[in-house]
Amino acid sequence: MVLLTAAILSATILKGSEDAYLNGPVFTELKRFVGGTWKGTFPNGLEITHHFVFAAGGTVIRGEGTVTKDGKPVLYMHPNMGWDPVKKAVSYLDMHNGDTIYLGTVKLDNGWMTYNFVDALKPKTQYKARQRFTGPDTYEMELGAASIVTMKRTPDSHT
Repeated sequence: MVLLTAAILSATILKGSEDAYLNGPVFTELKRFVGGTWKGTFPNGLEITHHFVFAAGGTVIRGEGTVTKDGKPVLYMHPNMGWDPVKKAVSYLDMHNGDTIYLGTVKLDNGWMTYNFVDALKPKTQYKARQRFTGPDTYEMELGAASIVTMKRTPDSHT
């Protein structure tokens, strides 16, 4: 009976944390990525395209993206943002080209969604990226030392 009560209480606490996350400021801001296809160009001419959908019953935002040079893909990205019940934070998991995995968290900082993450194979190397919405269909993205890239939403062309 004690174990059953503990299990029910634990599930209730975790569900409460998940509900707070789903309606919290970070995930609410991330939800704005869902729908349409986002496109932008880096200062060096590389083009980036992202598409985001809800996954896992709406508790995860899953992305699919490419960076192209001269119309040819040079990088494939598969970001996922969801709830980390251990860290009690929004988690960030991103696979690039099938050979690099980034792990971290997303927080809000003065209107910016700030991603702090590491390369899973080189965890001592810290990275930071930031994004902020500047309108309903535009956001700015800052990746490390790269200049800010403006991303614009286009009607959904992804199936």
